[in-house]
Amino acid sequence: ERNQKYFRAYFDNISKTFNERSKEFAKAFFEYLFPQSDNVDELLVEVRKLIQSTPEDQTWLVKLLREKEDLLVRKTKVFDLVRRNPHSVSYTHLTLPTIYSVQISVVAVSLKKK
Repeated sequence: ERNQKYFRAYFDNISKTFNERSKEFAKAFFEYLFPQSDNVDELLVEVRKLIQSTPEDQTWLVKLLREKEDLLVRKTKVFDLVRRNPHSVSYTHLTLPTIYSVQISVVAVSLKKK
């Protein structure tokens, strides 16, 4: 329930943030505070609502929203693939120190020779 309040507050205030704050602040707000959830479909619905309701003069926000929409669509496809393949595995490997979160998904596929 507490996460849902944050979720709502983020989506209710992102457009206002882009209107009232600097471009740098708004971009950081968008990227670093974007809600994290396994419910990708819910995030996708909210992002698409924002795209529809964002004025075209807020090109920077529209660009970020479209990029996030693309990422969420790709994430949905990966989740669907993993759900259909019961032998999938996850593997994360970082080779360099980083302050950024990195997500890498690997899906095992068996190939049968006929």
